[in-house]
Amino acid sequence: SVAPIVSWTQGGALISVTEPLTVDFSVQDATLDTVEAQLVSSIDGSTQVIATWEDVGSHTVTIDPHRLADGFYRLELVAQDLSGRTTRVAQPLEVAAPEKTNVLIRSTNDLSVTLDGVSIDFVRQYNSLDIERVGQLGSGWSLPLAEPNIAVSETGSDSNAHTRVAPWQEGTRIYLTLPTGERAGFTLVTQSLGDLDTRLVEPVWVPDAGVTFQLASTSTRLQQVGNSLYEFGTGLPYNPQLLVNTGRVVLQLTGTDGTRYDYSVKSGPTSATNGVPTAVYQLAKIVGPAGQTLVWTGSGLVAGNGERVSFTRDADGRITSLIGPDGQQVRYQYDESGRLSRVVDAASARRVEFAYSSTAGLLSQITSSDGSIGLYASYDEQGELLSTQPLAQPLPTG
Repeated sequence: SVAPIVSWTQGGALISVTEPLTVDFSVQDATLDTVEAQLVSSIDGSTQVIATWEDVGSHTVTIDPHRLADGFYRLELVAQDLSGRTTRVAQPLEVAAPEKTNVLIRSTNDLSVTLDGVSIDFVRQYNSLDIERVGQLGSGWSLPLAEPNIAVSETGSDSNAHTRVAPWQEGTRIYLTLPTGERAGFTLVTQSLGDLDTRLVEPVWVPDAGVTFQLASTSTRLQQVGNSLYEFGTGLPYNPQLLVNTGRVVLQLTGTDGTRYDYSVKSGPTSATNGVPTAVYQLAKIVGPAGQTLVWTGSGLVAGNGERVSFTRDADGRITSLIGPDGQQVRYQYDESGRLSRVVDAASARRVEFAYSSTAGLLSQITSSDGSIGLYASYDEQGELLSTQPLAQPLPTG
């Protein structure tokens, strides 16, 4: 007549995971069906089942930060009995281990263009940690220029009664993928605007050590109550999650050359915790050092002077070609599982093909028509990279 009982010592404040974390818990129930340990990513709300049990008693689950992208996750234990009664307990985690072990990461610049004087590189990246995430180039692959994969720390339980969204706070953390492909972290601090009566502050993002990009918020006049931040004038929680699907720019990332990348936010899967859609950040526009604006749309990156890189996409939204302003063209093909299988440079007819393991679907082989690229990768049963070997044999012609 009651849901399963899950007992553990976790379930409190955010835990920073820099080394493997072992979590012990127990489950009690007379008619238990299953228990799942799930990791929910704050990037897009996607859920990864990392372990399953069918028996009561004590269990252990290990979180290895070297096998996860840096960012924020929610470890959830979900126990369900045969009648469908469910118990869900959760623990927020910050994964912060820049050195990733036994991981295959490959980056290639597919297209370099200049639009209205702004140099843009379309870098394609594979990361064996991301095979569960489907990006604009299929599972495991991404286009860092357009896919920042922003992860934000949970901000507590003081959510607004009307919006069900908690305000960002002093100390809120963000991880994002830079346009160059590296992962970077930032911490939110506040700077007083000098008005003691209204306690007006502006948000300032402090980059982690070694990060040369600068991050800024577009909301610059906030009121601070304790650690929590609210929009001045409206009293609404300061949280871009309230601006999903409005197209408004909420965060701005600036590189050392002065090029700025503006991000808006769209709605992702609905959170099982508060019933609010997950905030998924996306590139809205690029602003060059001289103020030139390039607008990102589903069909292209367009400059104010009309120069553009056009995209074509398949029915699932994956990019099937990039077409540069001078007619340069890169074509992408996918296999039946939606994974990138071939990249073709139209001008040179050079082909690069990809094969994947039959079990975990990890990238296992890269070959090219000119023999300039060749790689074989092997993995263990847990998906950890064991070795890579060069392949010199070019693809057959045709």
